Amino acid sequence: MQSAGPTDSTIPPSFLANNQPTPSAEAERSEEKELEAALLGRALHALGQKSEEYVYLIDAVKLRGLTYEKVAEVTGKKVGAVGMQVTRAVKSLSMILRDLAEDT
Repeated sequence: MQSAGPTDSTIPPSFLANNQPTPSAEAERSEEKELEAALLGRALHALGQKSEEYVYLIDAVKLRGLTYEKVAEVTGKKVGAVGMQVTRAVKSLSMILRDLAEDT
């Protein structure tokens, strides 16, 4: 009877212990991160004066998980205005990133 696949005893221990990316894979990922950072920088520049406010709103709601109510309380804005601005910020940034990515 044959085994359906390799077992832990047939896989070399060095393979199991060393699941680090190769130097070329690390270099490729580093290059990708640099391109993504440059692309994001260009997108934020394209947003203009509103970019800082947009980034803070996206960060607060989408990344940190704050509610629109909490952001409204902190900023002194109405809850509906916060929701509209977050939606507008995400949409604007997404459109700009998409357009810039297509150009590269």
